[in-house]
Amino acid sequence: MAEKNTKWEKRPVITVIGGGSGRFTLLEGLKRMPVEINAIVTMTDSGGSSGRLRTELGVLPPGDVRQCLVALSNSPKLMLDLFNYRFENGSSLSGHNFGNLFLTALEKTTGDFEKAIDEAGKMLDITGRVIPVTLDKAELCAELADGTVIEGETNIDIPNGKRPKIRRVFLQPDARASAKAIAAVQNSDLIVIGPGDLYTSIVPNMLVSGMAKAICASNARKVFILPLATKHGETDGFSGRDFIMEIEKYAGCKMDFVVANSTAFGSDTQAKYEKEGASQVVARKEDFEGYGFVSCDLLSNVNGMARHDANKIATTVISLVGPK
Repeated sequence: MAEKNTKWEKRPVITVIGGGSGRFTLLEGLKRMPVEINAIVTMTDSGGSSGRLRTELGVLPPGDVRQCLVALSNSPKLMLDLFNYRFENGSSLSGHNFGNLFLTALEKTTGDFEKAIDEAGKMLDITGRVIPVTLDKAELCAELADGTVIEGETNIDIPNGKRPKIRRVFLQPDARASAKAIAAVQNSDLIVIGPGDLYTSIVPNMLVSGMAKAICASNARKVFILPLATKHGETDGFSGRDFIMEIEKYAGCKMDFVVANSTAFGSDTQAKYEKEGASQVVARKEDFEGYGFVSCDLLSNVNGMARHDANKIATTVISLVGPK
């Protein structure tokens, strides 16, 4: 890999569009590589500390932004622990995250959410840029197979018992892509979509007006990273092929590469996922004819849960940089 990197005329620009622990892990791995990083962040988080700050102060949700800043930070561990600190029960701050409060205060002080992110990035000495996909306020909604509409990302993310499959997701009201997000996509050498929850972390970025069009028009190679497992209430029973079909439906164009984990979960890990109504995503080469299909060991085990390994996934992504 090192030999290949020396042949690059410039540091390649990699734009990551995803969410949750998968995106965090990928960004942690990429920041150690000789690349320029753009992390595009969905702005529809409606739960927990972010949701309360949205409702009470009318700000954009800071939680996903904070996670990306921490993932890309080169600051001492104490600073990262501070940004991740969550206030415990027993006070009016219960459940709030210090980093979320800090970003909210910065937004109020500067009067500009993007400037607040930039200033926080300087303080945390981040590698790369964190870019909100939109500066407009919108709710993520899901229409189920029976016609029921669920409003709010957190309500979609945490199903109440068994429910019909998701037919489609949409934003209410419509939102426009930020100029920085569009520019990042246009100027990328590689666009990485995923890993993350399909309907609540990845697709919301493509629902923002102008974003899907920019992704399709970009000359960058487009890579989709399959999740390690399905998610109850969102992607029950999905095959690897189902995921790529949904991504392309919302993106409006074909991906160039599909990356999949090839290592089976251990029996204890699989049992934990089955208890939550989830299962490992199995990807077969024959399901991805016409794509550059990369299947390799990407797995790490964290407290009995399957997670992507930062170095493995970043190294795999870097190997895909090249002319379209």
